[in-house]
Amino acid sequence: MIDPVQSVAVILSMAGALLVTHTNNKIRMYAFGAWVIANGIWVSVFFQNNPYSFILFSFYFVTAMIGVKNNIVQGKE
Repeated sequence: MIDPVQSVAVILSMAGALLVTHTNNKIRMYAFGAWVIANGIWVSVFFQNNPYSFILFSFYFVTAMIGVKNNIVQGKE
C-alpha cells in the first residue's frame, strides 16, 4: 500500500537532489528547502520504530539547514 506521507517525502527528496545540481542560487535554495521538509518528514516517520534511520535523517536535516545558510551567504556575495 502506498503511504501518502512517505510518498511526499520521496518526491521532495528526489526533487531536492535534482535541483541542488543547478548553478543558480535561488534554485539551489528550493532544493535545500525541499530537503529540509523531506528530512523533517523522515525524522517524524522514523522517530519511534527505526533509530538508525532516525539518526541518519536527523543528520541530513541538519546538513540541509547548513546548506540553506551557506546558500544565503553565497547569494549575498
